[in-house]
Amino acid sequence: MSDWRDIPSAEAWGRPGLTRRARAIARATAEAVLAKSGAEKQLVPPASAWLDRIVDDYDQALGEASRPIRMGVNALLMGFDRLPLVVVGGLSPFRKRSLADRLGFLDRVENHRIGAVTMAWIAIKVPVLMSAFEEGEPLAETGYDRPTAASRRLPLHPPTAEDRP
Repeated sequence: MSDWRDIPSAEAWGRPGLTRRARAIARATAEAVLAKSGAEKQLVPPASAWLDRIVDDYDQALGEASRPIRMGVNALLMGFDRLPLVVVGGLSPFRKRSLADRLGFLDRVENHRIGAVTMAWIAIKVPVLMSAFEEGEPLAETGYDRPTAASRRLPLHPPTAEDRP
């Protein structure tokens, strides 16, 4: 019988968690939520490399999940992609709408009178954005004082003899 350490990790499996369409929906979601207002209230999308990292991290994390979870998340994303038809009208899916249209749609979804619509949005938003603020400049913007979310906290000053028991 083999040792449990011989079993390859999910990273070694290289199993994606998202379909191509679900990746596009996740990217459109992250782009809309992380967009900033520029000069003259013009929307400025986040950097493409940042969006790629967010979606890649989400895809890898989901790839480590069981098949039913992967299928459920992909189905949720695909359903969300078609939700603008019901909420705001129009035939174009969420991922193909303009940045301003996506933001308007998300505002309506967050304040929707049917709680299940809002909960579906939260079930998409939170996991997609979990890795957005884990490192670099975005992490620093949150006020976090370390280079990555996984970095050890170092003491502000070296311990003295008085600090030791």
